[in-house]
Amino acid sequence: MPTTLELMEELADVMRVRDQAMEAYDLTQSDEDLRVYEAAEERLNGWFDVDAPAKLAALISLRDKRKADAAWRRSEAERWRRAAKSADHSSEWLEQRAIMLLRRAEAATGEGLSLPGGRRASVKTRRSARVSVTNREALPVDCVRVKVEVDKQEIKKRLKSGTTVEGAELVEMVKDYVSIRS
Repeated sequence: MPTTLELMEELADVMRVRDQAMEAYDLTQSDEDLRVYEAAEERLNGWFDVDAPAKLAALISLRDKRKADAAWRRSEAERWRRAAKSADHSSEWLEQRAIMLLRRAEAATGEGLSLPGGRRASVKTRRSARVSVTNREALPVDCVRVKVEVDKQEIKKRLKSGTTVEGAELVEMVKDYVSIRS
């Protein structure tokens, strides 16, 4: 009798082969990739035919592991986003300090600074223009874009209260889930 871990690994292997074959088929549209996918799908479907309680435990365990992995990846993505924002802020601060140092050197010597390796550093200015809107209401109509968004919460509230909303309907969503009780 295989352990839950062995069943999880077996299921994960079959799913990985199936997913890789589907990705390959999506790219190549080859009959061989389609046959590999169909064989893996057939093996996956047959996997459930024997020893259902142990396999259910393996499925639930693998599901929980995948959910935890997804949550970790989301938190890591947020952490990396914050780290990138901090690095951007820090690099801008360093740039401003370098400009300040170079301006002092230019004021004292009339030129930039010599760097190791025979390079020279100086402050360059790039000019650009940006628009600052001082009175939105005074702008010509063809200079204003309006973004229209559907307020689904308001529509749902009205439909639940019995009010008809033209162009929308309340659709019941049904989703099965596994419940495990002790």
